[in-house]
Amino acid sequence: MKKQNIFEMSKRDFQRVCARDYWNEETEGTSFVVVPAETDWVGLIKFNVLTFVAKLFKFEVPEPVGVRHLHDSGFRCLDVVVVQNNEPVCRVAGCSDAIHLDGIGGWGEEGAAVLLKGGLVKLSGWTVDCLPKSGLLHFFPSPARVKVGAALSSLEVYALENEDDA
Repeated sequence: MKKQNIFEMSKRDFQRVCARDYWNEETEGTSFVVVPAETDWVGLIKFNVLTFVAKLFKFEVPEPVGVRHLHDSGFRCLDVVVVQNNEPVCRVAGCSDAIHLDGIGGWGEEGAAVLLKGGLVKLSGWTVDCLPKSGLLHFFPSPARVKVGAALSSLEVYALENEDDA
């Protein structure tokens, strides 16, 4: 397969990146790109018709469970493509509707444990830019590496220190 550069890829190219083998793996790279889930038009039409009928006859409005691109929260699911040196590594596909930078709470991977011991948590700075061809959002931390966690309802992404700095 020909190597691709994220600056030259279309949204469709990102959607075609091979998915990570296991949902609970952790994958490292230098950055990541957020790719919204493809629209499930049939499921969306069914959901909208059911919602209209439910409101019309004063039934309980259904949850968007049958619509593949919507999370059960009602927000659109998203995929993340892990990038290493501007080349895609794998797509973390799934059911996530939120990304937590530096974990839930933003304390970093070891943050809570460090704080409980009276230590200081190292802060990271994140930069977000918009790729020129695809228009997708590209995230990268100032420490230069990322670790993308398990593909759960919420996706945790951590900034890692450079091995030179550790």
